[in-house]
Amino acid sequence: MSAKEIPIGLIMSIAQNENAFKYYANLDDFTKNKINSYVQSSVTGDDAKKRIETVISNLEKSNLNFLN
Repeated sequence: MSAKEIPIGLIMSIAQNENAFKYYANLDDFTKNKINSYVQSSVTGDDAKKRIETVISNLEKSNLNFLN
């Protein structure tokens, strides 16, 4: 998976949050891929939404601890 394969829900959410967008844009492809995989590994739509919320709330704080 390349960093270009960002889940659509994640794209939409990042686009609505300037701080998350700026931080995500400056990440290396490896880290972007880890974030994308984190969202895509969701089992249900509700789980995906929760994971996207987690990603956005952490990215806006420049925090990647949710990936551990």
